[in-house]
Parts: sequence; C-alpha cells; structure tokens
Amino acid sequence: MKKILIADDEPMMAKLAARALRDGYEILTVSSGAEALEIFEAEKPDLVISDVKMPGMSGFELCAAIKERYGAGVPFIFMTADETEEAENRGKDAGAAAFIRKPVRAEAIQAAVRSAFEGGTDPGAADGPTVPAAQQAAVPDLKAEKVKLPDWLFHEPLIDIDAGLANSEAADAYLSSLDIFMAHVDDNAAELCRYLDTGDLENYTVKAHGLKSTSRVIGAMVLSAAAAAMERAGNDGNLDFIREEHEGFIALYRKVQRSIRTHLREEAQEEIPAEDLEDALMALKEYAMAEDYSLTEDTLNALRGYRLPGETSALIREIRASLNRLDWDGIRNRLGV
Repeated sequence: MKKILIADDEPMMAKLAARALRDGYEILTVSSGAEALEIFEAEKPDLVISDVKMPGMSGFELCAAIKERYGAGVPFIFMTADETEEAENRGKDAGAAAFIRKPVRAEAIQAAVRSAFEGGTDPGAADGPTVPAAQQAAVPDLKAEKVKLPDWLFHEPLIDIDAGLANSEAADAYLSSLDIFMAHVDDNAAELCRYLDTGDLENYTVKAHGLKSTSRVIGAMVLSAAAAAMERAGNDGNLDFIREEHEGFIALYRKVQRSIRTHLREEAQEEIPAEDLEDALMALKEYAMAEDYSLTEDTLNALRGYRLPGETSALIREIRASLNRLDWDGIRNRLGV
C-alpha cells in the first residue's frame, strides 16, 4: 500500500484530506514542516501533501528541503486557501503535481493523488488535475445528507448549513468537522492573542489564514470573512488594523463557539442502553487494536445519537480527539488495551 504524508497545521484540514484517502493508502499526518522532514526520513512516503502556509516552515520551503535532501522523485501536492495567482505560480515553479484549493473536497484530492501516481501533473488546476469521469468519485447527494443533520443547525444564524455540508460532503463528516472546530477554539484564540501581544505578525497571519479555511468548512462564513480580513492585513503588514479589529475578531470567534456549544448541550438525546454501550466500547477496543479508522469513526458517530454517562462522555470525547490526531496509542491507553 502506498504511503502518503499530509502536513497541515490545521487538524481539520489534515483530517479532511486523510478521510478522503484513508481507504486506499497508508496515511501519516503532521502539523509542521519540521515534523514532516523528520517523518519523511523515517517513513519514506510515496507522496507528500502539504499546506502552503504553516508556522515556521512553509509548504514551499518543505518541498524545497525534501527535493534538496532526497531528490525530485517524490510527488508533491499543495493545499491552500490562498486565492492569488502568485501562490499558484510558486507551486508550478516548485514542480508540484497538483495545487488544490481549500476547503479540500474528497473528489479533488483523490483525483490529484491518482494523477500524481500515474505520472500526470497539472499544478495550475484550482481543483486538482483532470481525470476521466469514470475514475472520479460519485457526487454526494447533499439533499439526502441534509436531512440527517440536527434541527438546530437549520436555525443557527452564524452557520450557513448549505456551505458547510457542501464542503464536508456528508452529514457525519460535517458533524465531525464541527467537533474538530470546537476542540481547537480555545487553543487557537490563545495563540492569536499571544502572537498579537508579542508582535509576531507572521504567525498571526498564518493562524488567521487557517481559521479562514476551517470556518468555511463548517459554514461559519461571517467568521471566515473576518479571518480573511485579518489575513489580508497581516500580508500587507498592517499591524494597526489588526490591533484595532482583534478584540472584535476574537469576540466573533467566541460567539460562534458559544452558539454551537449551547446547541450541543441542549440537544435532546435518549440515554444509551447499558448493553449497547458495553458493545460499543468492546467494538472500539477491537478497532483500536486493528487501527481501523473507518470502523472506529463509524462507532463514534453512532454514539453521537445517545446521551452518555458523564465519565463515558468524557472518555468518548478523548477518544475522538485522539482519532483526529491518528493517535492509536492514546486511544488504546484510554480504553485499557
């Protein structure tokens, strides 16, 4: 099985890419260019997929470092929310196999990977290389997926449900993206504040760039637009604008967080029968031992429809967070296997 290394500092983006490819490839995920270099040396992946903007080392710098150390034989695919032609031209100059716009859609990344392994390149394609229609993934039935979503999402003014579902392509994936988004709000907000306090305009801009993408994935389009404005200001070196707008930007971020959290708490759910809970935990242990991502995620999604006892609810949140990081040791430790 071919091995793919995915480098992205935003966990949601890495997971979306990993989910699209998990059934046909062995997937490794890292959150920085430096970590990607370490994993590359140890694992020798067959292909690298990298975000363009990451703290410390950009995707372009990572690509150059890998080619310098190991040669030009490994295909490289860039993912970015940067809509400028300059970024796309740099991808071409770097010899990338494809240049994929965020939010990442399964069909686009699957097509790009297939083409890269087959020797085709199209670094200028905004949505990945062109492949025959027969090879493309089936277009999801978003109307059918929409009815699977909880009622509160249809009445939440801060969320564009159609945009979010179109980006995630399936109800379970959309709800999973909401979980990932919520899990990182506190850390992301703290980092943005720290970068502003220390005058680290470069990393503030990178973090705003990432939030622009993750907000778009869940359909938080107003927040995404605000993040895009902060990113533009950072790119222009306009620290005064960022200082003036930062407090309102973080307040909006927190407002989205509170709104989603309130709805999640208020969802009326049936308490899970003890026998069903026992079966689910036994299944999770089995799947964790086999490191079966799909079945583990399916089981966690099935538990989403029930109210869980307090300790078990915390355990499932920890397991879900570990799965998002592909931390199988962490999952096994939490399950006692």
